[in-house]
Amino acid sequence: MLNWVNRVSSKLAKVQNGHVSVILALSIFPIAVVAGFGIDFSMVATKKNKAQYTLDSAIISGSRAMQTNASVDEVKLNVRKYFQAALSTNEGLLECDDPTVSIEGQNLSATTICSQATTLSSIAGVDQLRFRVSSASTYGIGKVDVSFVFDVSGSMIGSRMSALKDAAVVAVDELLPDNPAEGHEEDIRISMVSYNNSLNAGDFFQAVTGEKASQQYSYYSYYYRRWYNIPYTTNCVFQRTGSEKFTDAPPEIDAYSTAAEYWDREDCRNSEPVPLTTNRTKLVNYINSLNPSGGTAGHLGVAWGWYMISPDWWAGLQSSMIEQT
Repeated sequence: MLNWVNRVSSKLAKVQNGHVSVILALSIFPIAVVAGFGIDFSMVATKKNKAQYTLDSAIISGSRAMQTNASVDEVKLNVRKYFQAALSTNEGLLECDDPTVSIEGQNLSATTICSQATTLSSIAGVDQLRFRVSSASTYGIGKVDVSFVFDVSGSMIGSRMSALKDAAVVAVDELLPDNPAEGHEEDIRISMVSYNNSLNAGDFFQAVTGEKASQQYSYYSYYYRRWYNIPYTTNCVFQRTGSEKFTDAPPEIDAYSTAAEYWDREDCRNSEPVPLTTNRTKLVNYINSLNPSGGTAGHLGVAWGWYMISPDWWAGLQSSMIEQT
């Protein structure tokens, strides 16, 4: 009886093992297909982001071409060439059609269809996955004033200052077109300020402090029992301390910047601010003059960056300077 039971059990085990093998064989294919789609969809998502970034950059390039008064055909060609040139640097199996570029007034847009070759999904007959990317830009947003604020404290000595200067010159070149369309020469204006311990107000010193640049330091010598007066000159200023210290109110009583005293008279070795201008040479010369030293008063730089593009502050400053002359 025991032998008979053992033989029957052995036969049943073989039958069960056979069924398991068949089930496992049948399940491998759908598992591989699902895994393949997961891998390929993840790859497509990455490639789509790259294609989107590339098309966005191409649109920006086309917008810049519009700023230089390029023709419609030249702008469209610029977008297509930029897109394909940038796309060719991407590794992988991504292919995209030439973008379809549309220009309506000041609006520039582009659309392209891309395809990404699949890997494991091909076993299910899916050789590629296709997707669409679009981008748009508007040129002619009106007049824009830009304020550059540079940190020229001692921490910027060396490669940091070199990198800052290089980036600033590139930014000026990008913002100020070489040949702006007629009537758009001053659509974009740029001002520049720099700061370390304090800020060099330059010719604005008297107007923003209510004091003359020529000052006098007085002290009493107990040894000689007499007063001494030492004349000095400064253009250095600190933040405002009056009731308008956090506003862009014009410089006046309760809205004056604090003038540097004798011991702080040379703290600001940075260049004096450049008012809003479209003069590229003046801006580049200012960038090249930046020389790091001293401490960091970032709040002062931010405040003056805003002052230089604030209509209220600037109008008040000009009025004050006219009155003082």
